[in-house]
Amino acid sequence: MFLLYYYLFPEEVIDGLDRAVLNMKKGEVALVTIPPEYAFGSTESKQDLAVVPPNSTVVYEVELVSFVKVWI
Repeated sequence: MFLLYYYLFPEEVIDGLDRAVLNMKKGEVALVTIPPEYAFGSTESKQDLAVVPPNSTVVYEVELVSFVKVWI
């Protein structure tokens, strides 16, 4: 399990996770399947725990523990 502070580093989060979190409620756990066009696309991605091959569909289990609305 890891905490995702994507409000600090928005460029480090794939588009599919951004889209999924927008539709979640606090405390919700979701199994999110993200097609390549919203994940890493046609390029290989080397992560800490794995290498994601090009054109891969990725699956994450996401729990929205907390959030803070920020009005800009």
